[in-house]
Amino acid sequence: MPSILEYAETEFSPLAEKPFTDVDSLLLSQFSYMNLSAFEDELKCENKIEIRELLKAERFEKLMFHVRDTKSNMRLLYAMASSPRWRNIKIGNFVEKLCDQSEEQFAAITVYLDDDHACAVFRGTDATLVGWKEDFRLAFRKPLASQEMSSVYLNQVGCKLPGAFMVCGHSKGGNLAAYAATWAETGVQRRITDIYSLD
Repeated sequence: MPSILEYAETEFSPLAEKPFTDVDSLLLSQFSYMNLSAFEDELKCENKIEIRELLKAERFEKLMFHVRDTKSNMRLLYAMASSPRWRNIKIGNFVEKLCDQSEEQFAAITVYLDDDHACAVFRGTDATLVGWKEDFRLAFRKPLASQEMSSVYLNQVGCKLPGAFMVCGHSKGGNLAAYAATWAETGVQRRITDIYSLD
């Protein structure tokens, strides 16, 4: 069975020709682990950029900061930025919070698949110590700060999205996706078509 990297490098069908799959949700979940604060200015407020615009060598070091397995993630970035399936798709609404004192680690991004469909993607536990400390707290404390932030994020973004949308995340990100969708406002919740809580 091919890996998500092999899928990203060999699946060239645009989403208009081959609809979004479970594997695509996993690919986007992995993509969310990249340190998109490297493009903080471009992703402020309502700004959106195409995935191919992330290929800026001078920002690679920051883009991969606190990212596990840099080599594989760089390979994923190149595959997505060069593929007709992903390169023109836009991302926006990037939010990130990392606080040692309150032990909070949260990040989310919205991927605009076309004019009518989007996917809110929640990052899982990153490579920071505070991220792991918060992860362990999932076992005995609720709600976590990141769960509450995921709910706020989805309600704020969901109100602005033009049509139906999906929610996804890997590991803790999957927990956040499910939590946010569960506690979404009714008008937002009705437009969620799929929830991918991976691994």
